[in-house]
Amino acid sequence: MCDSDVVARLGGDKFVVLFLNTSKSIAEEVIKRLMSKVSSINQKNVYNNKIEFFVGVIGFNAGAHNNVSELLKEADALMYSTKREKQRSNKKA
Repeated sequence: MCDSDVVARLGGDKFVVLFLNTSKSIAEEVIKRLMSKVSSINQKNVYNNKIEFFVGVIGFNAGAHNNVSELLKEADALMYSTKREKQRSNKKA
């Protein structure tokens, strides 16, 4: 992350990170590092609860996103899709 990136709480347990002047692949790398840190904390059982988070990574497309709300809506839908997939795979395991 750099000084120009934006991190904000949308409400409840929802947060958003807007990476400015960053490729989707770099954003995904930052998320992998965060997931690794969270996994390490979970393995140590520091908080007596498992910490989980789900992401929806969307690259801005001027032709598809007229405003930030549309970008966030698409990312939110992708995040919920990812969450449902994980829940389904956990039921199978």
